[in-house]
Amino acid sequence: MVITTGDVVAWYDIEDNTGTDLLDNSANSNNFSFSAAPPAWVTDAPTGLTYSLDFVTADRVPMGSSLIPNSAFSLAAWVKFDTDGVNSHVFGRNASFLFGTQSGDKSASRIYDGYAWSTISNSGTTVTTWQHLVITWNGSSTMAMYTDGAASGSTTQNSMANTGATLYMGAYNPTSDGRYMDGHIAQAQIFNKALTSTEVTALYNLGTAQTYNSFFASGTNAQINIGDAWKSIEGMQINIGDSWKVVEGAQVNIGDSWKTIF
Repeated sequence: MVITTGDVVAWYDIEDNTGTDLLDNSANSNNFSFSAAPPAWVTDAPTGLTYSLDFVTADRVPMGSSLIPNSAFSLAAWVKFDTDGVNSHVFGRNASFLFGTQSGDKSASRIYDGYAWSTISNSGTTVTTWQHLVITWNGSSTMAMYTDGAASGSTTQNSMANTGATLYMGAYNPTSDGRYMDGHIAQAQIFNKALTSTEVTALYNLGTAQTYNSFFASGTNAQINIGDAWKSIEGMQINIGDSWKVVEGAQVNIGDSWKTIF
């Protein structure tokens, strides 16, 4: 698998349907409590999932200031915007970056370096339809955006400002303006690198039903030798009809008996 567990900062399945916490399903425990204006658990979700978070008015989830420093990162989420032509932010951080829609744009990703904003506008994003959106930044020069596994724009940005500010899911700067999320978010991820186009496409092609545990279906005995070092196989895929599918189990025949290796 091209994406490893070491690439994951946080992975939110958003399949809990209970409580007032955003629970990280990876081993990193980046859990956060909903704010005084929490989103609602609803059963409106993309195919393969059951629940999403419905953000209206001033709903948001504060996520601290350490998840995205001034270095390479990627954000991914299944998103459904409810209203066209308004500010609607999936993730945001004041005077630093935003990921969502801007008034007049179908979709926009922006990073601020302290002097000017670099913006990607994507006219292919729709409202009232579930789409898979990804933003990547390599930490030094290039920001890119992807919609449903395909590249939808890129721009140049050399640095990012105000990295000590609070990151929000569902808002940009709730303390001073009305830039919130108007719509639904399901299965969101934060990565500590700029995903390649191949990795973004693989993430999308796996479909929405991949929880963290099923995406990284782990085995205790399967290994491969790379550069004279044995590496654990954390997941396997097979290509069927030009679409990569996760192999959730593998066996090997030992002494005329099939043994599960993961």
